[in-house]
Amino acid sequence: MTLKLHSISVEEKTPTALEEKGTSTHWGDAGDHTLPLDYYSTKKLITDLGLPVEKIDTCKNGCMLYWNDNIDRDYCKFYGEARYKRLGSEILICKKNPYTILRYLSLTTRLQRLYASEATIEQLTWHANHQTEEGSMYHPSDAKAWRYFDWIYLNFAAELCNVRLRLCTDGFALHRQYSRMYSYWPVILTPYNLPLRISMSSEYMFLMMVIHDHSNPKYLIDVYLELLIKEL
Repeated sequence: MTLKLHSISVEEKTPTALEEKGTSTHWGDAGDHTLPLDYYSTKKLITDLGLPVEKIDTCKNGCMLYWNDNIDRDYCKFYGEARYKRLGSEILICKKNPYTILRYLSLTTRLQRLYASEATIEQLTWHANHQTEEGSMYHPSDAKAWRYFDWIYLNFAAELCNVRLRLCTDGFALHRQYSRMYSYWPVILTPYNLPLRISMSSEYMFLMMVIHDHSNPKYLIDVYLELLIKEL
């Protein structure tokens, strides 16, 4: 119920004060359930569920991440752009405010949940055990490319529970502000081990990061995917 309440706030874009005031309007009598007293407590409870978010500063041109070997840099190593916003000619020393921040959600915790559920772990081998008519493709595992991958990586394919992931992304304008030169690009992973009716449901579409930039980031998207590749 707490997750549902938080989801309502995100989907309806309600201000914090309005959400707290409108809790009873949405739910009325919660019965035996105990809801958090305020929005801060709701966010804290969700954080304790083990869905960590890593905040990483990025170059405002999208050409590098201030992460790993570059975490201590104050300027872009390619074009010399400042990492932090300036006040006049001086960098804000008291509170360093980066131009852009990438929020990355760990994949490992989501995959662990797949193996923790008895119902899900039985489905992780579905891609190898389902029956398909010759000449038809019901699932990506029916394709020649899938079988070719299994032939190249025999050790990986031998363990049927190894997770095969699909990556996709697309841009959209926040609040339908199409006239502004600004876009958001969610990066989503989906486990293809599962039947399509499950893997294509929203519960199994794992949001990994949201790239936001003044320009289209598709030509530099490999920079942002460095985090995901490192984790894999």
